[in-house]
Amino acid sequence: MPHVATEEFTEALNRDPEFIIAARYWNAIVRVGLGVETYILKFRDGRLESMAPPAGDNFMTLSRNYDIEIYAPEHEWAQLFVDVPRPFYQDLFAAVTKHDFRFGGDMKMFFAYYAALRRLFKLMSSYTKVVEEAK
Repeated sequence: MPHVATEEFTEALNRDPEFIIAARYWNAIVRVGLGVETYILKFRDGRLESMAPPAGDNFMTLSRNYDIEIYAPEHEWAQLFVDVPRPFYQDLFAAVTKHDFRFGGDMKMFFAYYAALRRLFKLMSSYTKVVEEAK
């Protein structure tokens, strides 16, 4: 099961110059499903304020509306998070269109902040245990 070192990841993301530029002015709640693990990321003015599992595990809690939702089974994240991904795993959108990744929510926001999302998942790969399992 993948597990993100949330505190270390949050600090690294908020210090990352590429993410800071791409995420400026971003206010959003992003739900990320890493297999059975789910994380809720709250952004305010381009900074990741919090990253945690949803409060509770009932259907009503998990089915709330978020600005952006991204989900994939654990084995798919493992392919995206390797140092040199194989074709169509080098980019989040390619993984969504060619593999078992799903996304939804506000598509205008998704594409407006796509560079921030790409950087977010690139950095997340360094703070996720599934990376070690995939190597």
